[in-house]
Amino acid sequence: PVAAPDLPPGIDCDGYWVTTRLQEELEALVFPEPVAGLVPGRLLGLSVNAAGRVSRELEGLGTAYREAGAAVELAGVVAEPFWSLQDPVPVPELVRLTADWLAQEARPPLAPPALEEPRETEARIALPEGVEEPVVFTGGQHRLWGVLTRPAADGPPATGLVTLGGWAGTRIGPHALFVSLARRAAAAGCATLRFDFGGRGDSEGELEAATRATMIADAVGAARFLREQTGCRRVIFVGLCAGAQVAIGAVAAGANADGLILWSAPVSEVAAEEKAVIAKRRHFLGEYARKLFRAQTWRKLVTGKLQPRQIARVVSGQQGRAAEDDRQVDLKAAAKLADFEGPLLFVYGTHDPVTPVALPYYRRLLARRQSQVTVHQIAGANHSYYGTAWREEVLAHTLAWLREQFP
Repeated sequence: PVAAPDLPPGIDCDGYWVTTRLQEELEALVFPEPVAGLVPGRLLGLSVNAAGRVSRELEGLGTAYREAGAAVELAGVVAEPFWSLQDPVPVPELVRLTADWLAQEARPPLAPPALEEPRETEARIALPEGVEEPVVFTGGQHRLWGVLTRPAADGPPATGLVTLGGWAGTRIGPHALFVSLARRAAAAGCATLRFDFGGRGDSEGELEAATRATMIADAVGAARFLREQTGCRRVIFVGLCAGAQVAIGAVAAGANADGLILWSAPVSEVAAEEKAVIAKRRHFLGEYARKLFRAQTWRKLVTGKLQPRQIARVVSGQQGRAAEDDRQVDLKAAAKLADFEGPLLFVYGTHDPVTPVALPYYRRLLARRQSQVTVHQIAGANHSYYGTAWREEVLAHTLAWLREQFP
């Protein structure tokens, strides 16, 4: 446990602050015992962890429900923690086991229910900073779901933000970064639209069909929707990782944006991109080299729990899909960035392997308009700012920049 300013004693869990009290409650947590009259006929329990073993707690739960008359199936599924080195790790075995278990009982095929558009006052949440409500709008090709956060003050806000997540990200953002930004921005009088790109989160579409061009079209639609719904005079894109490239692309595509906030913006130039890939490989190789000296790594190797394919994919930089079309879109958009007349804010972590390549790239690209470009580096921060102090610095500096540029 450590102490942090303005926070009770607790633990920084990759950007989520776990208080000492919550930690004690979690450690004391037990699975619910069977309740008479509420025992299911069948029960499937799956433990997802790096070892692929069923936890003691789940074993105990299974025993209790078997004794109560339920048909219980337990299994372990191998998966690395999603925050380890790569993007969220897919767990197809979890889906397969669940689908097979459901198919054991013959039933008519069920179609997933269609999400209904929210009614005027449905699920509207009053916050100290303002009001949050679910929204649906049309992006490039599909209906997109999002959350609109409005400030408490009456009348249209002067400024609206549109958050843009990374390739596999959702409207929440890593460690709820976009949620925190939206609510703090509302307290400062700004509206914020957080939404899922097509094929992500609750939005329609398939991830396999998504490209940079479809993401840009979604962003353009989001900016238009935000203006229509709030009447805000200006719109600022806030992009993280690939979302930063989408923000640049949206401006190049004609989105009426007044400023860009780019967190951990990658590079698009082929030569620079190759340098970034090499930097990432060195970073990942260093991580795996350190793991070689851990007993847990050798236990995984002996028990067959190590995932060599995933490690090879991380180290080699293979993406599993052709990225050439996306690169061409990014290059054309980046070429127009110097012509953008609004202010720009770049934020990078000094321990992000992309920073040493991306920052010089954008500085060179924008050399003729340095007066409107602000760069802020966060000491020690990684790519997605997984740390309470880092996320606080990202948010504080971003909001301070907004106040300065758009008083």
